[in-house]
Amino acid sequence: MQGIAVFADATARDAAITSPVDGQACYRSDDDALEIYDGSAWSEVSGGAALAGAAISDTPTGTYTSGAITYDYWTYNSSGSITVATEGYADVLVVGGGGGGAKWYGGGGAGGHLFKTNTFLSAATHPVVIGAGGLGALNSSSNGGSGVSSYFNCYYGIGGGGGAHYWDVVAGGSGGGAGSGANVVAPGTSGQGNAGGGSNSATSVGAGGGGAGAVGSDSGATNTTGGAGGAGLSNSISGSAVTRAGGGGGGSRFSTGGAGGAGGGGAGGAAAVGAAGTANTGGGGGGGGGLGATAYGGNGGSGVIIVRVARPYTPLSGQAAISGAATGSYTSGGATYSYWTFNSSSTLEVTTAGNADVLVVGGGGAGGSGAFYGAGGGGAGGYLAVTDAYLPVGTLTCTIGGGAAANTLTGTASSLANYYAIGGGLGGAYTLTSPFSGYYPGLHGGSGGGGNTQTNNSKTPGTGLTGQGNTGGTGVSANTSGQGSGGGGGANAVGGAGVTSTGGTGGAGSASSITGSSVTRGGGGGGYGTTPGAGGSGGGGEAAATTGVAGTANTGGGGGGGYVAASGGTGGAGGSGTVIVRVRTA
Repeated sequence: MQGIAVFADATARDAAITSPVDGQACYRSDDDALEIYDGSAWSEVSGGAALAGAAISDTPTGTYTSGAITYDYWTYNSSGSITVATEGYADVLVVGGGGGGAKWYGGGGAGGHLFKTNTFLSAATHPVVIGAGGLGALNSSSNGGSGVSSYFNCYYGIGGGGGAHYWDVVAGGSGGGAGSGANVVAPGTSGQGNAGGGSNSATSVGAGGGGAGAVGSDSGATNTTGGAGGAGLSNSISGSAVTRAGGGGGGSRFSTGGAGGAGGGGAGGAAAVGAAGTANTGGGGGGGGGLGATAYGGNGGSGVIIVRVARPYTPLSGQAAISGAATGSYTSGGATYSYWTFNSSSTLEVTTAGNADVLVVGGGGAGGSGAFYGAGGGGAGGYLAVTDAYLPVGTLTCTIGGGAAANTLTGTASSLANYYAIGGGLGGAYTLTSPFSGYYPGLHGGSGGGGNTQTNNSKTPGTGLTGQGNTGGTGVSANTSGQGSGGGGGANAVGGAGVTSTGGTGGAGSASSITGSSVTRGGGGGGYGTTPGAGGSGGGGEAAATTGVAGTANTGGGGGGGYVAASGGTGGAGGSGTVIVRVRTA
């Protein structure tokens, strides 16, 4: 790999570079300065020490030239690692595994599709994790499996939501398509995908899963045609345009399955098995065709990660410069920092590109609203702490995720530019309220919701996103009221399991001193029991009879489970998220 040329002085530079070109860079050790040729003269780059493109020692998958720039790229179709010999910048595409299709009949949602330019890579060996596609459902009472998230260097492509059966919905990078008889839609993750389609109350067809570029289509209203999967997105990071992350088509018990979305989405089956999503595209699996013994849902396609570095490298400045009054400043260990705290959605104005430390916390999940047996605690919102995050010049959108209200699938993701922390999962329960009106387990999220109390699968907790949260606690396996439901997962620990009549404690959150003092955020909500479970440290709400305690605002805390026998309690709402940006100023 090629780096910046170093010269002792201007004489040595001019002797070596007799015909410089516009944009060419070099470093002069006599002045300790980085210089750029502007077409007529060499000029020093201001802003302190500069970094160039990352130097990666692994053999590239390929090389190409576009617009007079030559790029090396590395494609990962399975998990591995990448060795960065010299810190610097690269472009990264991360696609999560697609969701599997349901047998009855929803198509799987595509894996999340995230393209990030000029991401900072430290000099180290970095793990590369490729998410597997979710499994297609083999029976009529199950959703398709959610895809597994892919991740590299703090960037995540969220796994796609599985296709739904009956009234259920499964959120993800893109949401899974609705099953038969459901008028609700599964949301996708903002900036990575889109919602799945709804089923128009038709009972024998399913909707298409969402794609990275478009929502999934609703199923036909005549009980004959499944909805098409949403289209994926095209990207040329490897030198030619490739479309990935298409949604799976909805299945049909009768005549016509929905088409798979462009970008690897599998077609829905017509009284037959749904087609699998294409490997390494994150495509959703097609929904199955229902009653036939082998009319299963199709498996989701696995994800992919591609890293690209331009050469010769374009230098970029060190610390970012941000306009607007800082929330505060402090000195620690001989360094001075300014920080900006966002507790509601806004914008961040970056006047000089460079590095900053970033904390992003998603909105917390709501506690379960239990009418029979128990109610699990809500999972905390995803918690993402990034050092040396690259911020480009411009107005960056800062979105603060809302905490989930009772009976809402997940909290909302928070984000700054392309850094995302997803919302926490809903606590499990038996509820009388739409969209479930029956048993459901803890749902997946940044951290997963705690499981309900029952001998069926509703005692199962939701899983958390690797690197952002943890799994919820399991509920007691019992068919009597007042037994312990599981606590929601927290950013730093799994949710506590229910024990006899005591609800599980919410998982603990994570502490950060990005503002100069240690603050814990991302606690899980407590699970209900005769002795209610406490909320996890970091804003988790306690479980309670009637109405669970809400998660604390701007911590991403999960809400506590709420329970009233027969008539139904109300789960505590999740706490809203937050975004904090810190820059070293001295």
